[in-house]
Amino acid sequence: MDLRIAKTKSRLTAALSVLAAQKPIDKITVSELCKEANVNRTTFYKYYMTPRDIVQESLNQLMNDLLKHIQADRESKAPVDPYPTILHGCKLFHDDKALNSDLLNDMTPVMEVLQTFFHNVKELTEDDIRLLMFISGGCVSYLRYWFMIEPERTPEEAAEGLTKFVPKYYQDIR
Repeated sequence: MDLRIAKTKSRLTAALSVLAAQKPIDKITVSELCKEANVNRTTFYKYYMTPRDIVQESLNQLMNDLLKHIQADRESKAPVDPYPTILHGCKLFHDDKALNSDLLNDMTPVMEVLQTFFHNVKELTEDDIRLLMFISGGCVSYLRYWFMIEPERTPEEAAEGLTKFVPKYYQDIR
């Protein structure tokens, strides 16, 4: 990606984080976002249609990063340890304040990303799909609890907790 594009998108994402701390993303206007990011509206529309598209891009990036982590783990000869991949995901959620704030209100996009993630990793049977729905729902609930009830917990602590719940399925998809 061109460095100028990356810088523009980074400024828009940072501005969205600032504004999302003040109000829900769906209430943030393109004008407000562009003013905060010091970016022209035309430039914004070159890359996005709505501020929510920035959140979706963050979720897609998260999914791609997690897939890369899983692929690297698959290629490794070391014993399976889901903690590094889960920690990576927790850090991404923790560090992206706009995403974090938005997800407090609606975890559906995370559920969709988790489902897409697992679908991309292996061919799924009916039982896999049921297990996937169960695990995705549990991960979403765990993240919501972390964000809302225990925001002082570090990504490392959250990853340790999540790692207790997913090792069997992680073994299966590897």
